[in-house]
Amino acid sequence: MARKIFFIPALIAALFFTVSCGDLNVKPNIPDQNDVLGTPEQKVEAAATLYRDWFNAVHALKGPALGLATASDQITTTHGDAAAVDLAKEPREVFQNFTNYSFLYITKDFWDKTYQVVLLANDILRSMEDEKTIMYEGKDIKPMLTAWSYFIRGVGYGYLGLLFDQASLVDVHTPLPHNTYDDYHKVILFALTSLDSTITISQTHTFTLPDGFINEMTVSSDLLAGIASAYAARISISFPRNMAENEQNNWQKIYDYASQAPDLDVAPVADNDKWKDEYRQYALSTYWGRIDLRIIHLMDPDFPARWPADNTSWTTSNGQIPDSTLLSSDDARAVSDFIWDPPQTIEPPFYLNSFYRFSRYDDWMVTYSGNVPEFTTTEKELIMAEALVHLDRTTEAIYILNNGTRTRRGKLLPLDTTTPAADVLKAIFYEREIELIATGTGISFFDMRRRDMLQKGTPLHFPVPASELDILGLPLYTFGGVENADGINTSAGGWF
Repeated sequence: MARKIFFIPALIAALFFTVSCGDLNVKPNIPDQNDVLGTPEQKVEAAATLYRDWFNAVHALKGPALGLATASDQITTTHGDAAAVDLAKEPREVFQNFTNYSFLYITKDFWDKTYQVVLLANDILRSMEDEKTIMYEGKDIKPMLTAWSYFIRGVGYGYLGLLFDQASLVDVHTPLPHNTYDDYHKVILFALTSLDSTITISQTHTFTLPDGFINEMTVSSDLLAGIASAYAARISISFPRNMAENEQNNWQKIYDYASQAPDLDVAPVADNDKWKDEYRQYALSTYWGRIDLRIIHLMDPDFPARWPADNTSWTTSNGQIPDSTLLSSDDARAVSDFIWDPPQTIEPPFYLNSFYRFSRYDDWMVTYSGNVPEFTTTEKELIMAEALVHLDRTTEAIYILNNGTRTRRGKLLPLDTTTPAADVLKAIFYEREIELIATGTGISFFDMRRRDMLQKGTPLHFPVPASELDILGLPLYTFGGVENADGINTSAGGWF
């Protein structure tokens, strides 16, 4: 289903949020920023909020992260917050894109906050256009602010393109209200073009971001170029809606982006105040989240992959419910990263229950503060390895795997250099499932989506939030439900 709609009320609300109701300028109908962002100090102050506000939105309890994790059968829960149960129901159901839906906020809040961020980035870019230099503390900060604003716009639009079927593309001089939507392919291209601008500017200028732009990370121009490359790699590899799109991806470009990503984790420090990761707080909580048995089954094929829907038909060798001794895996992480933590009360729907919780970040869970690995060196290596397989350089991919987390943390045997490409890809996706839990939002969902492995009827992306359509009196539309499985907007595949 492809629907064109005409403009986004949230854009107007977000615009006035970012510019404090500035006067409209007749050319080209964009508010005057002189009073709002007129001084270098005001520009820096505004720029300092950009990544923080995006980070908080993409990791928010009221954002899409928890629902994506349950829809991909990586995390499971019997608690209904944030549409986590609704998106995991079996058989899969239609996403309730109605203004009175209790959990519409998982799309609406993220949509609104992302547009606030990208519009503010545009405001900063526009406020500097007539200035040759922007002097701040004795330095010209125009290249830094320009690169940073393009970075935020790239990341923001990148996630709009990953999560929604369409979005409205607003450049620096796009008249508002904007009157068209573009499909996710164009949104992704716009995002990557913005990130490419960050990379180019950062590689041709020398600067350091002010403290706090990425909390407690010192970010040089070279490092910013690397971080932009990291996000470009993730966005590029994650956007396909099905296996056919995935096979047609530009793997050389993906490899180039990933190889330029930094050799350190992008890990802002959460303080549970201004910087929060509520996704991790809930997904890994002892009272809320569990690891889906699909993940446990990956580590031990003899362990049931699903809790039986009738709560009795176990696939164990003796037909009985598993106990804490059943899991047997060659992967050391089965012990180091997962803990037996069965539910005190087994609640229906039974398939949402699990015996295991992800315990790797239990120290962080004490105070919900400390480094949050948003993009890790492991993710970089695994993206490079996958791209190499698609580029017919499988031996190089095997080398990366054999010198990475597979052997270092998992203590698994190295792959033989003659391992077939299909088995190498299987090993790569295994590592992504185990190593990237509770890092970037949606990773498991995007991986399952581009492999046609999401359960039949799972929405492959979200529709424009109903609140946007309702204000304009436009027809509501949505995706999901086994009866709508077309492999384009709704999964026609499955993993079991």
